[in-house]
Amino acid sequence: MKHKRFNSTRVALVCAVALGTTAAMFTPVGASAPFTICYDRATRIVHFSPLGRCYSPKQVTLVVGDTAGPRGERGLAGEPGPQGDAGLVGPQGFQGPAGPIGPIGPPGQTGQPGQPGVNTFVSITQVETVAATTPSTLTVFCPAGEVVTGGGFRGTNQGISASQPTPLNDGWRASYRSDGTAFTVNAICAVGTSSAAS
Repeated sequence: MKHKRFNSTRVALVCAVALGTTAAMFTPVGASAPFTICYDRATRIVHFSPLGRCYSPKQVTLVVGDTAGPRGERGLAGEPGPQGDAGLVGPQGFQGPAGPIGPIGPPGQTGQPGQPGVNTFVSITQVETVAATTPSTLTVFCPAGEVVTGGGFRGTNQGISASQPTPLNDGWRASYRSDGTAFTVNAICAVGTSSAAS
């Protein structure tokens, strides 16, 4: 089998004139990609072989167009397409695990001084004696500037009807019916301001 190499622009003349073909089957003259053209001596037909070679020993192989042309210039960039529609909101994700405990923060600023504390309690006592079966109310007042914090009474066989702070919380009073013996009322006072008096 003979192999000859020709330029693609001359293959038509080689096949049609030099070989004397009258019914040539021929493809692409002037192609730049490699391809193979076969000439059959018995049938005198020229045909294009897409497989790159001729298989019959009676054929002559002509390899043409084996040189690729120059690379073309890069085309211009296309215009940006329109912005697509916003997608649907996805489902809410699962709650993540709890994070680690953070470090201990710095100490806070020193607070303002508090109000002065309650001073020493003072106990005030008053005693009276009235005739038997006589109703009476004995009141003990705290010193000026102090309020009552508690109180009580002491007596024997007395009919007690009340034992309570005074309306302004400045003393203690007790109401009773005397049996003729001594009756004592006690008030416990401290420096301060009464909410009832304000």
